[in-house]
Amino acid sequence: MINFTIKTLDGNNHSFSVEDDTTIEQLKNKIQTDLEIEPNLQRLIFCGRVLQDERPLAEYDVQGKVVHLVQRPPPSPGHRNVAPSSPANQNQSTQPDANQQATQQQMRRLMALAGPSGFDDHNISVSPTTGRMEFIRRMIADIKTEMTALRTHTENRPPPAPGSASQVSLLSGLKHT
Repeated sequence: MINFTIKTLDGNNHSFSVEDDTTIEQLKNKIQTDLEIEPNLQRLIFCGRVLQDERPLAEYDVQGKVVHLVQRPPPSPGHRNVAPSSPANQNQSTQPDANQQATQQQMRRLMALAGPSGFDDHNISVSPTTGRMEFIRRMIADIKTEMTALRTHTENRPPPAPGSASQVSLLSGLKHT
């Protein structure tokens, strides 16, 4: 017998005992009986991996441990009814999902707060990584400018022109302090 706990997103722990040869699919059916969650809406996660339906639970070595149950949202009318964890469906995303769109929208807001850029936000789709890098690049440039102004202020001399040799020497001096 394999004894383990399933933790749901609401923070509840549910103890389960199943036979050693039980598959994940069979476990999902047992979860449906006990927790009233349809098997196709269940995603079981252990040690950061999604448990695959066709594999036996014993392969994952969950004895005495916690398996997390995440409930998938029901399929919307515009989507195919294929499980996202199936190998055949992993690389077939042709349109950004709502999370990707929300992330892109957040990145555009952050970039707008950071000031003007070389990106035309209406004609280019900025990936989250590209947006973060651009935001960080701007922040570093702003920090360098502020550090130069602060150092200049403390030394009571006029600020150097951006990109001038004196600004470069000030910045290299900051690296060594």
